[in-house]
Amino acid sequence: MRRDPGLLGYDRIRFLAPVFFGDTITVDYRISAIDTDRRRSSGDVRITNQDGTLVAVGTHILKWVKNPS
Repeated sequence: MRRDPGLLGYDRIRFLAPVFFGDTITVDYRISAIDTDRRRSSGDVRITNQDGTLVAVGTHILKWVKNPS
């Protein structure tokens, strides 16, 4: 049986610096926790601009649900 992720939301989002038109941003996503009993996972999100300045951080929360197919 396959399980697919379902978005539960984001938590602790912080915008640390402005992003302007023409900026290049890079997203670093790392799985930080897996709860097999609740079928959830969370990932730490870090976003930097072209100068390496950290512009935003947050936590992404997923719920793993059964695929009906």
